[in-house]
Amino acid sequence: MLAALAMPRYPHPLGYTCIWLPPIDAPKAGKQDKRLMNLYTSKEWLEKAIHKLSVQDLPEPNPASDEYFSFEYDFTASTHQTFCIEIIDYSGELINPVISNSTLAKNLRKKFTTMDGILVLAEAPYRDRLGHVQSAQKSRDGQTHTDLYQLQQTFSLLRSEKQEGAALDFPVALLVNKWDRYSDIDYANPAKEQSKLEEFINSNPPPPHKGVHDVLRFSVAEGNFKMFPVSALGDNEFVRLDNGDVVEHPKQANPLNAFTLVDAFIWLAQRRDAIDFQQFVEKGTLNKKCKKTGLELLNSLQKNSEQAKQIHTILQSYQKTKTRRIISTLIAIVALLFVTETTMDFRNYHQHIVAINNPHTTHEQFDKAETWLTQYVAAPYFRHLISRVFLSSREQAQKTLMELQAHRDKFLWEPVAIALKANDLPAAKAPASEYLKYFPLGEHAQKAREIKLNAEIQPRESKKDWENFVKTYTDYMNNGNLKQAAKWLLDRKPETAELKQLKDIFKTVVIEKIADKVTLALKEARFEEAWRLLEEYANSPSSLQTVEGTQKIAVLRELVKTLVIKTIEEKITFALKEARFEEALGLLQGYANPSSSLQTLEGFSDKIAVLQKQ
Repeated sequence: MLAALAMPRYPHPLGYTCIWLPPIDAPKAGKQDKRLMNLYTSKEWLEKAIHKLSVQDLPEPNPASDEYFSFEYDFTASTHQTFCIEIIDYSGELINPVISNSTLAKNLRKKFTTMDGILVLAEAPYRDRLGHVQSAQKSRDGQTHTDLYQLQQTFSLLRSEKQEGAALDFPVALLVNKWDRYSDIDYANPAKEQSKLEEFINSNPPPPHKGVHDVLRFSVAEGNFKMFPVSALGDNEFVRLDNGDVVEHPKQANPLNAFTLVDAFIWLAQRRDAIDFQQFVEKGTLNKKCKKTGLELLNSLQKNSEQAKQIHTILQSYQKTKTRRIISTLIAIVALLFVTETTMDFRNYHQHIVAINNPHTTHEQFDKAETWLTQYVAAPYFRHLISRVFLSSREQAQKTLMELQAHRDKFLWEPVAIALKANDLPAAKAPASEYLKYFPLGEHAQKAREIKLNAEIQPRESKKDWENFVKTYTDYMNNGNLKQAAKWLLDRKPETAELKQLKDIFKTVVIEKIADKVTLALKEARFEEAWRLLEEYANSPSSLQTVEGTQKIAVLRELVKTLVIKTIEEKITFALKEARFEEALGLLQGYANPSSSLQTLEGFSDKIAVLQKQ
């Protein structure tokens, strides 16, 4: 039948036509295009079958396996409709006993969901047996019963797997092919042959085709089943082969005298469009793919047909409905946005107003409040519409914002003022920088910039000043001017860690230096200088003294006291022995001089007074 569709035939009485559309491009090496490879394999098989028929020979039957052939044909109906139909042959797969029920159902179900319809082929029986080999005929009739029963079982299984308990909504055609076996076909009167087919199906006893007919008819919705008497090759003749077998050959092959060969395909395509059209009308604008489905249907209908006009009406209604839905959705979204924005505005407004009036509000809370108010005031006119009516107008929000900024200005400047009052420029730098961050044009902005600049310059000046201070101190110490060095340390303000460390070093070094100078002065009998050095340390501030230093000075004071009195006694005694009374008296008068530093020596004045009496 597939080969006959691709061969020249006598014109159809109703003007139906069918042209095979073979694939043009062969599969390219290395590319696995499964569909293209299938079409090309199918083409090779069909060309062999056509060649066989052209020489009035029968082609080989389709291989009985789970592989299938696929062909594309272009059908034209007398209604000026053209259908490009892809025909997939499942004949071998349907009745292959090798495939299990579950595997068969799975394979068929997978392909079934993509099919627009099914055509089932069942061979017509011989009208009589005159002139035929009886044993061969009985075997042939028995095989027909077996094949049709397996076909009936297979479709029942497919129906139960696909849609259990409900009629399938797609077209199914039963093609009783090789109709020329049963009837002397009246090519000019197809209705007569259709009546013969009806009588044959309903004959008593029922033929094996009856079971398949009932399964197919009642498995689909009403109007989706039809049977056709078909003769793909026209009248056949029987030829006895050399081995004794009798085979059929078409009497005429070029052109073929086919009967209702294309009718079933055109009916199936038209019925498929009718089903799609009905579903399209029933779903109407509720179908999400309404536009796509409608345009596809319009391609298969005449432009001015009633169905086309109805589809155009539905598409227009769908477009209006879609537009209304879009507008409604947009309105709902806008309303939701307004409600959400207003809710957030009420919450934020009251939260920030409470924070502004709270004396314990932190700087971060002030910052959040000012940010929100700034955004509220600067928002476009279409924002915060409801809030500006029921919550706060733009002018009110602007006034609140200005009050908040003035409050924040004062709040941020207060730490700076406190640091300046304490004359602590470094401590004023951080809050001044914070002030400039939020108020670069604020009331105190210029002052804050000056503080920041001076605070950055001051460390460099302080470092240089400290270096000069240390240099002067070092010069005093190197020159032995311990008193001036101590005064230099005491006059330095403020008390820093570096200054404290330098004072601690001074406390240790000054004792050693005083001890060395006192020892040298005593050796050279410069008692007044030695005593003066010890007195200067004793009278120095306690912050420059240590316990160890005080103890060491006390020891030196006793040593000086002993040595001074002993030396004076020795000098006076020696002068008296030598009768140098004036020299002795001069020495005593010199030591008794009030300006002498030795007058502060404990017991010194008393000792001089005793020597003067002597």
